[in-house]
Amino acid sequence: MAERKPLVRVGGKSKQLPAGDKLPFAALPVGYNENTVAAGDDPRIIYANTPNWQGVGANVNHFENGLFTVSDPLNGPTVDYAGDTEKIWFVRDTYEVARVQTAHWASAPAGVAAESKIYVRTKPHWSVAWTPWVKLLLDAPTDNKTYGRKDGEWSEVVSGGAQVTLTGNLTLYATQSTALTITNFDSATTYTVSATGGTASITDNQITYTAGSSAGSYAVTVNGRAVPITVEAAFVVAPTITGPANGATGLGQAPTFTSSEFDTIGVADTFLNADHEVRTGSNGTGTLIASSYADTGSETSWTMPGSLLATATTYYYRKLHRGTALGASGWSEISFTTAASFGGLIGTQGGQGFGVGEYNGSLPAGFSAMPGASDKASANYGNYQYSDGSIMVFVPRFYYRIGHAASPRYATYGANAIDIVGVDTFATEAAANAAGYAMHRAFKDGGADKSGFFIDKYLASKTGTTSCKSIANADPISLTTSASYNPSNGMTGCTGILADAVVLARSRAAGVFNVASIFMYDALAKLALAHGQAATGTTHCAWYDASLTTNFPKGCNNGALADTNDGSVTYAVASISPKPKTRATANFAKTTHNGQECGVADLNGSMYQAMLGVTMAGTSATDTTQNTTGHAYILKTSVALASLTGGYGGANDAWGSAANLAANYDLINGFLPWTSATGWICYGNGASQVFSGDTSGTDWLRSCAGVPLLAGTNATGTSQFGNDGCYQYGRANLFPLASGHWGVAARAGVFCRSWYHYRSDDNNFVGFRAAAYGS
Repeated sequence: MAERKPLVRVGGKSKQLPAGDKLPFAALPVGYNENTVAAGDDPRIIYANTPNWQGVGANVNHFENGLFTVSDPLNGPTVDYAGDTEKIWFVRDTYEVARVQTAHWASAPAGVAAESKIYVRTKPHWSVAWTPWVKLLLDAPTDNKTYGRKDGEWSEVVSGGAQVTLTGNLTLYATQSTALTITNFDSATTYTVSATGGTASITDNQITYTAGSSAGSYAVTVNGRAVPITVEAAFVVAPTITGPANGATGLGQAPTFTSSEFDTIGVADTFLNADHEVRTGSNGTGTLIASSYADTGSETSWTMPGSLLATATTYYYRKLHRGTALGASGWSEISFTTAASFGGLIGTQGGQGFGVGEYNGSLPAGFSAMPGASDKASANYGNYQYSDGSIMVFVPRFYYRIGHAASPRYATYGANAIDIVGVDTFATEAAANAAGYAMHRAFKDGGADKSGFFIDKYLASKTGTTSCKSIANADPISLTTSASYNPSNGMTGCTGILADAVVLARSRAAGVFNVASIFMYDALAKLALAHGQAATGTTHCAWYDASLTTNFPKGCNNGALADTNDGSVTYAVASISPKPKTRATANFAKTTHNGQECGVADLNGSMYQAMLGVTMAGTSATDTTQNTTGHAYILKTSVALASLTGGYGGANDAWGSAANLAANYDLINGFLPWTSATGWICYGNGASQVFSGDTSGTDWLRSCAGVPLLAGTNATGTSQFGNDGCYQYGRANLFPLASGHWGVAARAGVFCRSWYHYRSDDNNFVGFRAAAYGS
């Protein structure tokens, strides 16, 4: 049957409630019955508003201030109201009569509303028998609310008092909390709070609900009113890709992608691994170019393998994090476009352009690419010019491996076989180490792995009396007071000693340039060794010797402006004979580290060349006491080479006491293995290994500083290492030298080292070259 609107008797008359009005707490249509009634029955209203109606006394004033409940079962016309007895209330609408028995509490106890029962029976006329009692529900299913009359107005009834209304966030994640506010808070009312799916607490008008660990639909119940709460599952947050920027352009072959750390919403979890993809399409579409799945070592950084990306192409990188318990996050993605040409790679040993490379990215301030810097066939490949006119060569970062049985050159060179590959070969340094390769120490500076270094192509010559530059056909500076040798003495800040090299290198641009390090010189030497082992002719290695007798770079070393092993290599005289000018006048390519015009020149002879990076403690600026322990100080990888200054004992000085040096150097006992021995030894001793192949530790540092394994040396050395000499010594304020000078003959060369000299030495035969790091 159709639902009829309820009527309420007001002032002795039946009145239909307006649409939208709240109902009296018992004025419920038949559809809300807990038990059905006979067809046609229609209990409407069970509230009498006038006393003594139909001859029955009924004081209704109490309805204005209280809540009511019904005895169960109801067997007769009795009502208990505050001690009164046998009051029957009748409400008549047409010929229907409703009857109710109630009991009254001045202040209803908690839970009464939820437990109340109302019983109704009807009859169409006073003369007809009653129908059976039917139990009605107080809470209407359509809105789950109960209504009662208080202070003259109908309103929602909850256990313990008036309606409670709440505001706040009703949707949250597992283990999170939300604050709810009782907007109609009454300080005189006692509030009882309970919760499902979590916990709830109340302070004044503030309720705090804290969700448990399980998602679901729950509730906070306040004085009987249930407020629904939705708890969503905890999850792993998709990482934010922090570099490169979305839409970045000009990227190289092996970009490094960085991201935010692992994070969760809801319950805590720990990082398990990450997935990475580089594709030609977005959102997992297109061709998969590179990937790494379940990668445990890439929470915040991943470098993709090189040689997989094409130039001038747009790609999409995406990443997700995976938690130990919560599983995987969603993907985060960026797009990027590669550069029109790729640089930053060392090349293939034995091949064109090996040993130098194109700078990858925006050049440091003051640098510009020379014409042909990106062309491997050009004499200027990998060559750059600084704003003062200095020509510098860029040497990209590389990995090297020595004496490995897997080397394609092992059958010929055995323990001295050397393999050099670019950074694109391995995703990480750890991966390179696992394959037996080490990153050269020359590429670690200021706490970072550098993309490479710029080094003067030529020995430093004068820029007036204030600075130095690297240009061809110039008279190199001698770190001396002797006027005949184009001395440093008299130049700004200089006194004619080896330490002047630091002053002059820094004068080109303080904080950018300094004297080239001992590690840079060794990197050049190892590149030369690798190139010679892999070359098969002179096309890309002018100094190549198929007999392997003189298979190394040539230079000015015979005391007569030529090379001891190759008379076709000649030089012009500088300020005094036989000191040569920079750059050979004939067969220049034979004098570079890679046998090509683009290489670094004059590493075999010409002048001894001062190198920073290894020293020994002194007691004063002029202390030269012999050190027979071999204990040496090695520049920390966390310290920037460019920060070192030329004094003694200062915070950034390259020399000082043990206490001074400790800030910038690591002391390694016995670093120089000959300890108290002195005099020349030479590199090479039959088939014995000359340099350690360790990928870390002290022997790795020794190898990167050109310090040989003593078992790999003897009095004459081998032609494989140019019979280059190593002068054994050790002294306070050590300032090591490389290359040999114009008259050292066979002992000069890319591996030549002298450990005899010191910062206050005044020496006609010693010069230097400056260097700077890339990004």
